[in-house]
Amino acid sequence: MNFDESDKFDIIVSAFVIEHLEDFELAPFIGKMKRLLSEDGKIILFVPSSMKYWGIEDEMAGHIKRYEFEDFNNFYELKKQHIIGLTYPVSNILFGLSNFLVKKNESSKLNLSQKERTVYTGNRNVPFKTTFPSIFKFVLNEIVLYPFHLLQILFGRNKNSMVIYCELKL
Repeated sequence: MNFDESDKFDIIVSAFVIEHLEDFELAPFIGKMKRLLSEDGKIILFVPSSMKYWGIEDEMAGHIKRYEFEDFNNFYELKKQHIIGLTYPVSNILFGLSNFLVKKNESSKLNLSQKERTVYTGNRNVPFKTTFPSIFKFVLNEIVLYPFHLLQILFGRNKNSMVIYCELKL
């Protein structure tokens, strides 16, 4: 928030940040991004989405909320240029397993404050969620996963997408 506002930027990216902010923190954060944005610039947001999929990982990460597509209609007086859901349907199918793995490996972190959990999420080691044995390279690669990428494109407007990518302009 102390960033010098004399410089202007064509692109500002906020990846998995605003879901950690209370309303009283979000407005100044968005205002700061708007003041740093050049006249024709864009703000790109990546956020967890679909409150239906609130889970232990949100608790672990110190999230305040998950966003919905309609949250970006007139978002702090910014114009929505492009919005699409990501990770559907793969993340949805794996949601239960993901919650199980996070609970098994990280539930002790729930004793931390929300701020500590937010900082902690940058350094995660959850076997079969964030780290995999090297043999998995035969399954987790661009070629094998390409059909799932196509599904993601096909269902990019699905309200159950668990991540939203949104481009906004002044």
